[in-house]
Amino acid sequence: MRYSLKLAFLLTFPFISLKAQEIKLPVDEETGKITYSEVVQVNRKDKDELYISAREWFVKSFKSSQDVIQLNDKEEGIIVCR
Repeated sequence: MRYSLKLAFLLTFPFISLKAQEIKLPVDEETGKITYSEVVQVNRKDKDELYISAREWFVKSFKSSQDVIQLNDKEEGIIVCR
């Protein structure tokens, strides 16, 4: 009996000690979707270098970068993805 009581305690203790984490996600009020947007200041790089770096990140991060990119304007230096 002692063994089964210890075993039951050891099996349930990890679940009791867990707490749900409260994660605050940035939800767009109009669409109800999670939206991330940030402007990062970078010194010593021009618009074209930043654009190329961003495009390289998309290619490395997604199987098909064309599937996630919605707007790709090299002249303006704008990339919008979903």
